[in-house]
Amino acid sequence: MSSNTQEQNSGKDSTNVQAGRDVIFTGISYADVRQISEDVFKKNLLELQGEAQVIAQQRVDKLVADYLATLQKKDIPLDEIKDPDMQYTLFSAQRDYARMGREDLKEILVGILVERTKTIDNDMKRIVLNEAIQVAPKLTLKQLNSISVCFLIGFSIDNSINSVEGFNNYLKLKILPFCQDLAHYTSDYQHIEYAGAGAIATFKNNLCFFLRKNYSGVLSIGFDEAVIESLEFNKVQREKLFIPCLRDKKKWQISAINDQYITDVGNQLGLNEQKISELKNLQNKYLLSEKILEEELALLDSSFAGLFHIWNNVGLGQLRLTSVGISLAHANIKRTIGIDLDLSIWIQ
Repeated sequence: MSSNTQEQNSGKDSTNVQAGRDVIFTGISYADVRQISEDVFKKNLLELQGEAQVIAQQRVDKLVADYLATLQKKDIPLDEIKDPDMQYTLFSAQRDYARMGREDLKEILVGILVERTKTIDNDMKRIVLNEAIQVAPKLTLKQLNSISVCFLIGFSIDNSINSVEGFNNYLKLKILPFCQDLAHYTSDYQHIEYAGAGAIATFKNNLCFFLRKNYSGVLSIGFDEAVIESLEFNKVQREKLFIPCLRDKKKWQISAINDQYITDVGNQLGLNEQKISELKNLQNKYLLSEKILEEELALLDSSFAGLFHIWNNVGLGQLRLTSVGISLAHANIKRTIGIDLDLSIWIQ
């Protein structure tokens, strides 16, 4: 390990980070982290021979370089690297990438390592991220894509969607990139369960169930104004609750993306539970049928037809992610489409 001096002169193996002055976090520098990473790997990995040793070292150097570059870009404090638990996690990532050399695996491991480095006071999150480092090499890219789709559809909602076009863009930009390379066999989902990233439930909800539940506001086929009249809302309530139907301007619909928003708006307007329940029932009564929704998505992109088949018939629809599966999905989503969700929402 390099010394903890705070002089600005660069030694032979040190690195200065320019930001108006040298950047050193509480006594540990990027050069220190690089040296620690190298020492941890060399002291723990069994000696490889010949070309295998050269390849392994090249892979480890690349992983550490990407890890440090991300820490530097995000200005993340480095003190956690001195913790034995963090060093063991770092070695695990180095060991498995040195063995396997998959580019997608490197990117996922780096993402998890960065998340782990900035996790200091949350023991549960640290344990989950440590385990995710161990599990990531056990899964193929297809399996990682499958748990990512499972997470995006079953565990998260994009509340920014407020139009049919927005819904279609959400599907194309956030879901479609994973659909083109999904796990196709029941054995894939059995392996995901074995690895600890998910569990196979005895029942399943089909894909349309989640889409209609989470995004009912953009899947409404609308209803006549007479339906609104029968509910006896005052003028202010009507103006807040109802808009022309997004799919048929001759009809009306509730101005809410899903049931949770109906509850929120209803509470703001002082509606009782019965009235809020009536609104939810109304929203869910006038939705695109599952058949039409499936056909509509298949026309949007043929890969969605494959997603429906895998979700409804192979095992994806029965998959329930563990905390480790969620953290792996989080890392793969960020790697694939660049969205950095707050993992603490799901792992507290």
